[in-house]
Amino acid sequence: MKFVCCVPKELRDRLLDFPRLYAYPTEPEPAQDYVILDSGAFELSMRGKQIDEAHMAKMNEHYQKFEASNDKPVIGVAPDVFPNPADTMKNWKIWHANHYVPVAPVIQFTAMKKIDLYAVMKQVKFYGVHPFVFISNPGLRGAEAWSRNFQHAVNLVRENMKPNWIHILGAGWDRQDFLDWRRIDGINSIDTIAYYTAAREGVAWSGVADDDWKITATNNAVMARGLLSQERANTA
Repeated sequence: MKFVCCVPKELRDRLLDFPRLYAYPTEPEPAQDYVILDSGAFELSMRGKQIDEAHMAKMNEHYQKFEASNDKPVIGVAPDVFPNPADTMKNWKIWHANHYVPVAPVIQFTAMKKIDLYAVMKQVKFYGVHPFVFISNPGLRGAEAWSRNFQHAVNLVRENMKPNWIHILGAGWDRQDFLDWRRIDGINSIDTIAYYTAAREGVAWSGVADDDWKITATNNAVMARGLLSQERANTA
């Protein structure tokens, strides 16, 4: 499993050997592995807003500029709505009716902390086969995801959409959480802001925090990458 760094402006140029995620309208740095251009849906949801058609048009221009597609090395996230599968699928239809650039679909759940497998099945049938698929984490820690059968959702995506890569949006909040997410089979990567939000609070996931939080954040990212790259943990 790979660790994808959500990159704030203060950490630009420091994480170029990682796969990275940049939320719209942030301009990405060059891809050495791969980069994800995120729709900005989660931030909008935190402000009680959703992606509209004007936002989609600007997203498309942004994605075109950086040659985004529905596969590596630059992956464009579909114009999703968190946490709302119906509106996410509606946006998918609008996006494609406008003949915008190819994007990777996002599987959404119907509510925070809820794994609705019926909703997942409806979405995988709607989207069909795709090389890269996102699953939006509905606010679960890894232990909760394991106990609430998140594995079944991943299996449905694997079996029906046949992706080469599954990425979980917004997962991994501390050392134990990374270990818990590793228990779920079939996930290729996860992303989180926690590596730098923890550093800003003076929290180093291994060792002692540096006086410069940016150094601590980089060290946290390195630790997360090391944990996730190890052989998958025993699921027994």
